[in-house]
Amino acid sequence: MSELLEDQKQLYEKNLKLFKSRFSELYKLLEKKLGNLPENVEVLSCKGDISKKTGKYNNQLLHSAYNPEREGEKLLQAEISKNQNADVLVFYGFGLGYLPLAAAKNHKNKTLVLVEPDVDWLTLAFATTDFSEIFLQNNLIFCIEADIQGVLKLLEKLGLKNCCFVKNPIYQDHNKKYFQDLNSLINRNVQKDSINARTLKVFSKLWFTNMCKNLTHLADSLGIKIYKDSAKEL
Repeated sequence: MSELLEDQKQLYEKNLKLFKSRFSELYKLLEKKLGNLPENVEVLSCKGDISKKTGKYNNQLLHSAYNPEREGEKLLQAEISKNQNADVLVFYGFGLGYLPLAAAKNHKNKTLVLVEPDVDWLTLAFATTDFSEIFLQNNLIFCIEADIQGVLKLLEKLGLKNCCFVKNPIYQDHNKKYFQDLNSLINRNVQKDSINARTLKVFSKLWFTNMCKNLTHLADSLGIKIYKDSAKEL
């Protein structure tokens, strides 16, 4: 881990203040862990505009060296085109933040879910990119250091089929296993839902018919409450 440089502190404090104001409980959980930059990351000024930042992780560029904002818009649009009806944009990591920034600028009515298992990468993003527009998004969720089961439960509530997953591999390299496990879990649940939907379509009429035939018996029976506590000793 490395500490923030002087020229990064002002932007970081600005973003942190907005984060604390909007997500006070999450801030309390992360407060003691925030403030350190991840290892093997080099922050660079963009060649087209030195006021903008890009970076390298393990000598691989995280974003365009010339115009990372424009690149972010193109990458995001390419992902959205795969699921144009999705109301939820889920970011598997977000690097310095240019993709969620593009989403906040161009898709204000969508829900943004930013998933990042390593709090140091949140510090990095806050120290290099202005998140002001992202924090103006009406529906915004940060999943920082969240376990994959917790992320899955959240996305199930939002509707997995209603999600567009933005998965740029370079943003996942610092914790490949986490993102691989999360992706596998989500895919398995999407397949399960599809299987359940097909099963319901095939057997629903039969189930309904049998239930109607059994209504009289159900009305006359005592129900399962009679078995409560009957096997406490087993």
